[in-house]
Amino acid sequence: MLTLRILILSVFLILSSPALSTTPPQRLIQENRILKSEYQLVRSSVFYLFFNLVDNRIQLKSRGFPLKDFPIINYKIMGAPIPPKALSIKKKASLFKPKQVKIKPQKNIEENDSEIPALEVNDMPSRYRLDLDGGVHLYIRPIYRNRILNLINLFSSLKTYGITLPMGTLLGVLKNKTYTEVTLYLAQEDAKALYWVGREGTPCLIFSP
Repeated sequence: MLTLRILILSVFLILSSPALSTTPPQRLIQENRILKSEYQLVRSSVFYLFFNLVDNRIQLKSRGFPLKDFPIINYKIMGAPIPPKALSIKKKASLFKPKQVKIKPQKNIEENDSEIPALEVNDMPSRYRLDLDGGVHLYIRPIYRNRILNLINLFSSLKTYGITLPMGTLLGVLKNKTYTEVTLYLAQEDAKALYWVGREGTPCLIFSP
């Protein structure tokens, strides 16, 4: 009941906003669809990711309440429009994957006081791709403190325009499927943290302009 009241209050605030008269009808329809999709996620999923490209932020949410914010520094959308519905993460792809920790069994457990090694957020990659349902692909790109390293993002953009986007669109047409590519630029620390929380199977909502 509390979650339902929160969603009803959110809709009321949107409809009663002074900016309503200047908001395009198509935007209102899209916001309404996003609210309905999020309400369904609140009822069915414990955790989900909300990519709010309008407000330039990504939120990890639980039952409608934000747990963690990841500011979006910049973004690019190419390809087919993104549907305003839940899209699950099918696959995470990165050039350098986190190393798997292998635990060797000990003969005498009582005499072994060593701690079990664990992966931390800093061990996660900062450049990777999240493949979602419906042919939506999220390319996460870090903004480095070193400007020279940011040239990698420039070369990556050239590859997108010249290779991945044309090929993805062509394959989508041949398979009668849509293809959408979204490039998100985040701080390096936030990119690693997003990889940590974005597990395969995690539902995602994308609110695009």
